[in-house]
Amino acid sequence: MPRGAFSDARSRVAQEIPRLRGVLLVGGEGWDDAELPGAVERAVPQVHWRTPDADHPVEVLLATADVVVTHAGQNALADVAAFGVPAVVVPQERPFDEQADMARALDDAGIARGLTLGATADEVAAGIREVLAGDDERSTGRAWARWCVDGAVDRAADVIEAAARGGVADLAAGTDADDLGGAVRGSRHGIDDVARAGVAERGVREAGGAARGVVEGGSGWPAATGAEAPALGDGTLQ
Repeated sequence: MPRGAFSDARSRVAQEIPRLRGVLLVGGEGWDDAELPGAVERAVPQVHWRTPDADHPVEVLLATADVVVTHAGQNALADVAAFGVPAVVVPQERPFDEQADMARALDDAGIARGLTLGATADEVAAGIREVLAGDDERSTGRAWARWCVDGAVDRAADVIEAAARGGVADLAAGTDADDLGGAVRGSRHGIDDVARAGVAERGVREAGGAARGVVEGGSGWPAATGAEAPALGDGTLQ
């Protein structure tokens, strides 16, 4: 066999084997280590990696992905959970270590492979291989069903009410519904605002007031924000 013929044949075969599809969710603030995504792509070449952009919407990529590497922001995780994609969660530096805690919780629950702050490309690559090689709920994505995306707004309101029993209702009882709506409008749109609106609405109802300023639209997004519900994966992953 001529020199190089074997390697050429191997390259042709490799090109004909369907590659796994992977998604890298970067988030609005980018990665703490800007070189990490590229290093991960090089470390796991058997996966064809994509990053959402104008030509490749996140919902389309997630719908066909075999694995996703994502930060631990709530919005990104909600998208991943909605599509049930096996995931490696790489937390980024955020106030109060919220992403580190989230990644640890997901890993402990067996929902996703959660790493620690400062994870290296080799550690991320090892997590990807672990997820792809497994056949349990985490590796198939079925474990995301336990994340329970549906009804999250009401459950968030329940948790907040339990943590501040009576406090929110007392505040709502002394606040006009329109003022409550204004407070929601003035806040940054996100899951925290949705939960806050849900709690405030309940407080107004309990106080016997009309919750004109805090009502939920058909999608669960509070109409009081004055904005339409963001489309899934609209590029505003936090």
